[in-house]
Amino acid sequence: MNSVTNPIPPQHSLFPLEADFEMIKWEDADQFGKLRRCKMKFLPLIVAVILVFGGAGVYAGFRVIEPLSLGRWGRWMAWSFLLIPAAIPLWLVIDQLEVGKWLDFLLSASYLALGLVSFLSVVAIFRDLGWLLVRLSHGLIGIPYTLPDTLSFMRTSSFLVLGLGLCLSTIAISNALSLPSMRSIQVNFDRLHPDLQGFKIIQLSDLHLGLMRGASFLDEVVGKANSVSPDLVVITGDLTDGSVEKLSDTVRPLCKLKAPVLFVTGNHEYYWTPTEWLEHLEGLGLKVLLDSSHMISHRSATILVAGVSDPTSQVFFPDRPSGLTELQNRLKPTNADLKVLLAHRPGTAYQAEKQGFDLQLSGHTHGGQFFPWNFVIHWIQPFAAGLYRFQNMWIYSSKGTGFWGPPMRLGAQAEIAEIVLSSR
Repeated sequence: MNSVTNPIPPQHSLFPLEADFEMIKWEDADQFGKLRRCKMKFLPLIVAVILVFGGAGVYAGFRVIEPLSLGRWGRWMAWSFLLIPAAIPLWLVIDQLEVGKWLDFLLSASYLALGLVSFLSVVAIFRDLGWLLVRLSHGLIGIPYTLPDTLSFMRTSSFLVLGLGLCLSTIAISNALSLPSMRSIQVNFDRLHPDLQGFKIIQLSDLHLGLMRGASFLDEVVGKANSVSPDLVVITGDLTDGSVEKLSDTVRPLCKLKAPVLFVTGNHEYYWTPTEWLEHLEGLGLKVLLDSSHMISHRSATILVAGVSDPTSQVFFPDRPSGLTELQNRLKPTNADLKVLLAHRPGTAYQAEKQGFDLQLSGHTHGGQFFPWNFVIHWIQPFAAGLYRFQNMWIYSSKGTGFWGPPMRLGAQAEIAEIVLSSR
């Protein structure tokens, strides 16, 4: 492995709390105004989410529920369940006010409904496309068989669609609520320092602690991570969904990790009070890498681990320089035997490879989380899930240790990634 240049000295590996944290505080009226204006930038996204979630519910309603002839109350209850996911953006905005447990119930119900709506609408689309092809082939080819009338077909098939949707949802919920599996990934380098042979990095990502995952879940994850005796633990963003006041005890099991822990922000860190969260994590013994780096010595070898803040920081703090360019500006000349980047979003790899990193660890995608999005995600994200080689750099994208939104996993199992360094 070629020596790398430009890491900052160990004594400056973490950003100064008095400087950088101060830059992301919003204590005066002007900063509150800035925060409100920043959140208005999400308005187009909120509208799009409402339209997509609502549209999926409407499609499932007309193509699955209506043919079943459930009666007035049955239809009313079914339609309410199908359309409640469209209100998720509203619940998330209200959740910023810490209004109590009743909102947790609404959010949980909405997420469950969203998962079922996803399965129902997707299965219904496949059914409708299949029925359309059958009718077209019957008319064009003239095969001598009699098709059932559309009304009868829709009524019978809707029962099957509903049953399959419920079955898939049940399996997906069971998968999501199980303890994430340990996945070992061997990453081979051409010229790895002999003392780094077998060096173990545990990657945790996208735990999304809060609504449906708490301290007991994190305690089990920590125990499983400790069981393989890692040399380093990294958390690549989206640790929690909630305030420090609400979730401070939830993250306390992180103190039990028996290896140094490095943390970088994901997009969800900025939806809550990031200053408080970063200070709290530092207080628990984690090293927060906010466009900064940290040197690790292992026997006679050295590893530079750099962390880049999520691009969402620029939405809330447009006046604060961040990202790989800012990180590069902070690096000072020195040598290291391996250069590792922690970046929540895998797409950072295009720029990171140009800056000479050997390995990037990312998350964010959840691997699509459940069918069919575990396939769709590969069309959207260039490094969606798993290990990739991009020119001279390795990228590993975690499928996530928890879940967000629907408590469902199907085709993209949650994982604790064990990255093992090896010489080719």
